[in-house]
Amino acid sequence: MKKFLAVITAICVMLTASITAFAQAQPKSEDVRKEIDKIVNYITSQKEGDYTIDDAVDFYYLTNSGADLSKYNDKFIASVKENIKANNGKLITQYGESLATYAAVIEILMSNDIEVWEFEGYDLTAAFAAMPADSEMNPYYYNIVIPALFYIEDEAFCEAVCKNFVDKYYTMGKGMENWGYSCDNTAYFISAISYASDEYTAQLNDALKVIETYKTDGGYFCDNQYTTTLNANSTGLALMAYAEYEWLDSLLDDNAETINLNKSTEIYNQLSAFKTSTDGAYSFEVGGEPNLFATFDILRGLTSYVNVLMIKELIDEPIDWDDIEDPEVSEKNPTKKPESTTKFQVKPLVTQKNDTAATTSTETKKNTSKKSPSTGAGAMTIALSIALAGAGTAVLAAKKKEQ
Repeated sequence: MKKFLAVITAICVMLTASITAFAQAQPKSEDVRKEIDKIVNYITSQKEGDYTIDDAVDFYYLTNSGADLSKYNDKFIASVKENIKANNGKLITQYGESLATYAAVIEILMSNDIEVWEFEGYDLTAAFAAMPADSEMNPYYYNIVIPALFYIEDEAFCEAVCKNFVDKYYTMGKGMENWGYSCDNTAYFISAISYASDEYTAQLNDALKVIETYKTDGGYFCDNQYTTTLNANSTGLALMAYAEYEWLDSLLDDNAETINLNKSTEIYNQLSAFKTSTDGAYSFEVGGEPNLFATFDILRGLTSYVNVLMIKELIDEPIDWDDIEDPEVSEKNPTKKPESTTKFQVKPLVTQKNDTAATTSTETKKNTSKKSPSTGAGAMTIALSIALAGAGTAVLAAKKKEQ
């Protein structure tokens, strides 16, 4: 509870601060947003067939980007409904039952304003928490699973998931092990464990030092054995790691008046070297051909970065509270959902659709009643959900008026 309150306090302080200090020029979120939309268009153009529950992880990253996926959502959701009915309340794909599938599906459904506690008559969060905390899965997927622990009331389960991840995959001084040690591995570790940093500060600080050993001119390289030259994948994932870390670290810093994105912005500026002549496509190496895997990793980095930029822009911009209508006391419709063109994304209450950016008061009450895992994995999510579902809803409404 202390961590929970501390993060809320930090957010409240930041939302009322107007001090902005840049070590280097930062892009506008709307410009990064446009590039993300191009990337998603490229990635989806390479997909054969529909997105189904078997593609849950990839579809999560696409959904999390905030791009318009309306042409794919219905068939994806239909496949989830079919799967959960066929498996009596469980989600079992061609790869088996996985923590990652539950986490990804829960996040995707919430992003589409679909109830996850009573989905087709089943509680997806209960099925998620019924999984063994030490289930085998690709360790990269913990950066989906750990933030999704917000939805789980079983604190012992949340603690066990985080502990299993750290104990099994992290080695101090070397980073995260997954078929060896690499920049990419450790970037995923930072992205995931930043959400539980109160419990794993030593490992997180160590990982930040480790990832810098892969830094080279123009960005990052993969590892010292196979790929020692600059590449897009490692640079994009380094951006993902630093964007997640820098803003969460700022929120937990009592003296922070805004979010420090110096490192993230430095890496962001390096990504342009990997652009190709194909709109939205990036190459693995500078001057190379379009590469789907490199483009996907850059999407992960840009998604984390643009979300933080949008939060920072809200924080740094003074708000005229007299010009804001409280959507909950509107005489015309007390529960009307305020509309916004922003794609500001906060797990789990703010949707990433193009047409909405807040939830109804009923949804807010339902979601914020969930307990915070004692690992701290959900503290950021809960705090931002409350701050932005309440005062933050007004912020989003203000941004809408300005646009």
